[in-house]
Amino acid sequence: MRVQGGSASDPSALWIIADDYGKIYIGNQLTTANVEWLQLGDSAPISLTSGINMTGSSNSETINGSAFNDTINGMGGSDTLIGGLR
Repeated sequence: MRVQGGSASDPSALWIIADDYGKIYIGNQLTTANVEWLQLGDSAPISLTSGINMTGSSNSETINGSAFNDTINGMGGSDTLIGGLR
């Protein structure tokens, strides 16, 4: 599972990506804490308000950070990483 913040067309959105399974979209999550916790199946809950660990893919992407204390790892590709979105 990967967590990515925003895109050029929707910079404050948050995407939860389960490769080969699909995506969950949470609008405005990066600027307003609409959802505090996320838990999928038996996995440990992920806090979406105390800093998010975001991971890109091997593609070229723009990943926006949130208003919280995030860690952003672009992985491969020619990425644009934007921290501290408010």
